[in-house]
Amino acid sequence: MLSQCCPLADRRVQPGTVSAEFCLHQEERGTKSGTVHGFAIVLVILVIIGASAVALAFFLYLLIDPSAYLTGAGRPDVRGLQNAYNSARIPVGVAVAACVAAIATGAGVWVNSRSVAVARLAVFDSRAKEEEVGRRWEGEQRQRQFENAAEQLGSSSPAVRVACVYSLSRLADTWATERAQAVSVLCAYLRMPTTVTDLAERTVYSTISREILLHLTDGFEPSWGDLPIDLAGAFLEDFFHAGPSRESALILDGASLEGFSGFDHLVIDSPVSLNRVVLSGPFRIAARLGLGATVWFQDVTVTGEHVVRLALSQSKEVADHHPGYVRLNLNNTTVRGHLQISLRGQFGEQAIFGTSLTVQSGSITFLMSAGTPVPATIRLPHPRVESRRVIQASRALRSAIDTDAAVRFLSDKDSAELWDPDPDELSNVE
Repeated sequence: MLSQCCPLADRRVQPGTVSAEFCLHQEERGTKSGTVHGFAIVLVILVIIGASAVALAFFLYLLIDPSAYLTGAGRPDVRGLQNAYNSARIPVGVAVAACVAAIATGAGVWVNSRSVAVARLAVFDSRAKEEEVGRRWEGEQRQRQFENAAEQLGSSSPAVRVACVYSLSRLADTWATERAQAVSVLCAYLRMPTTVTDLAERTVYSTISREILLHLTDGFEPSWGDLPIDLAGAFLEDFFHAGPSRESALILDGASLEGFSGFDHLVIDSPVSLNRVVLSGPFRIAARLGLGATVWFQDVTVTGEHVVRLALSQSKEVADHHPGYVRLNLNNTTVRGHLQISLRGQFGEQAIFGTSLTVQSGSITFLMSAGTPVPATIRLPHPRVESRRVIQASRALRSAIDTDAAVRFLSDKDSAELWDPDPDELSNVE
């Protein structure tokens, strides 16, 4: 009987107890309400009958004039007067009875409508209570699943850890209120120290990386792009996203990136930090910069002879809002390989700033698409060029570079042969 009244009564002890008490309360309240309404109806009918009897006698005296029923001697004609009263009682009684019936019917309708309204409110209250209990129960279940998945990430079995990664990802997708917590756990796992020679562990890491990159894809729902993706100090292998993607809070400070890594067709709405990143493989970012966007590339170490490519595109409307904003910061960056930077659009007063830039081997090249003005300054105070090749740039940037180092300006033909993509048309082939 209790489960018929409240469907949640048989779920768990606490929710069931709350539902049972609420149902009993509703039943008791309905009984009391019905009794009160019954007394009200009887009282109304009694009042109507009494008023009708008084009205009947009053109307009879108004309708019949006793002075019209007198004998020749001036005495009252009792029989005639009685007959007149009897004749008048019938239509007056019918009229009064009709009025009584109408009033009683109206009173019954009003009382019934009140009963229906009270019952409806009771139903709404019951549903609200049941929904609240249901939400609380569902939240407890999801919290238990989250705790179990987070705990199982420490399992000795790689297969169990991979399963937990997918479980946390699904919870993040369906549990909006705790999405940031689930994502932070996945990011924290990538930040933990690992043995890079452990192939099983690297499989777990790559699974987490794929889930993060998938949820950063522009148009993918639900998106994690509005959450802080804190991968500071993480080990990331082949961490590459072909795009399109949108990132508002990507933190890669101190991360170690191996293999081909980076982002294509990336829209950046706020600062992206790549400070102290160690690049042990090819890396590239092709990004369109929004308001307030900056790529922090400080204290970066490029190992080996790898190619690092940064393509930054910006519209004139964005430049007008922040005319003096630095869009790429290269302070204390050490290059052992080839760093190529391509600029498109109008960047305001400063596009790039890099103090203590060191080129130990390889080269650093600044490019700009032919015919695209970049009314900005590339400032490189006191760079150390230890490589046999000097800093080089396309001829179109001759007036934009401010440095005390020797700069080799490329011919238009040499510039055209180098990587200088439009981020909107960038091929995903390395």
